[in-house]
Amino acid sequence: RTDDFVVRQVTAIDILSGAAQLQFTSRSVWLQTQQECPDLWRVHVYLTQGTRPSKKKTFCFISFRFVSFFIREQEDSMRYMDESIMELKNENDELRKRLNITEGRLTRVEKRLDGANEKILDLTTRSMRDNLIFKNVEEKLNESEKDIEDKLKGICKERLKLTDDDMGMVHIERAHPVGKPGRPEDKRARNIVANLSSKGKSVILAHLKNLTRGGNNDIKIQEQYPPEVHSRRNKLWPLFLWK
Repeated sequence: RTDDFVVRQVTAIDILSGAAQLQFTSRSVWLQTQQECPDLWRVHVYLTQGTRPSKKKTFCFISFRFVSFFIREQEDSMRYMDESIMELKNENDELRKRLNITEGRLTRVEKRLDGANEKILDLTTRSMRDNLIFKNVEEKLNESEKDIEDKLKGICKERLKLTDDDMGMVHIERAHPVGKPGRPEDKRARNIVANLSSKGKSVILAHLKNLTRGGNNDIKIQEQYPPEVHSRRNKLWPLFLWK
């Protein structure tokens, strides 16, 4: 074994007490002992002859060291990656919990908002329940509210063919055009919203069949609803016709 031929620290007390033997008392014995070790003998041959180990043996030794070092580096990298992945997993779990809490709160807020929107829509619909929209009514410049009311009453009497008794129930509370006035060259009239008594509205709706239907520019009368209600009615109307 090589360990038997390596010189170690020996004190005089070790030699005198017999704990260690005095080795290499002469140079010849020392050289002979070293030559008995195959590794030291091979080193001696390389040094005396000026040669070096074969590339195959050197490559294997270097490759082994490189592979060992590479494996240790990979193990350290894998250990670091495992720790990082675990930290990311913990952070992801915490973020997922917070996200679930936020989604629950957002769902509750959306439900409350939907309820508030439905209440506002209901109030808006109720405020329009006595309103009628008159479309394609000829518009004149600088018309007063009374002029508009008289014009609408004339349409109801002439186009809807209402009797004097029916006209007695038609009371227009307010009437005004919707939107800003267009350019003088724009011949398209603005819609007119009229607020009537409930009986007057019922009388007008009952006589809509008498309204002569012409082209797109003919006068049209319809109930006023918010846009949301119009959208829902358009979806339900085909089902009503199908039944």
